[in-house]
Amino acid sequence: MGIRTSAIGAVIISVATAGCMTIGTKFEPSRVDMLRPGESTINDAILVLGKPTSTSTLANGSTLLQWQYSQGTLIGGNGAHVAVLFDSRSRMVRVTHRTIIGG
Repeated sequence: MGIRTSAIGAVIISVATAGCMTIGTKFEPSRVDMLRPGESTINDAILVLGKPTSTSTLANGSTLLQWQYSQGTLIGGNGAHVAVLFDSRSRMVRVTHRTIIGG
């Protein structure tokens, strides 16, 4: 009976682990509060949040960096999206978007 119980436990753990999936690179969204408009730079943001998921250069020379991830398991999920706008001198203007799901 012990071997069968161990085998069933191993199958349950395998299925639960296989059901975990992350899209994007996980980051701590609350760390965006460490950045200061007019002071923090793009490099500061990357040091605090990690490599952005996307970078967009706008027509006026400003840059929008976005960090995003989604993580799901068999029992639920979580995710976050943060977007930060920087001026043409690479100085932070503001956080334009922040969403945290689950958590």
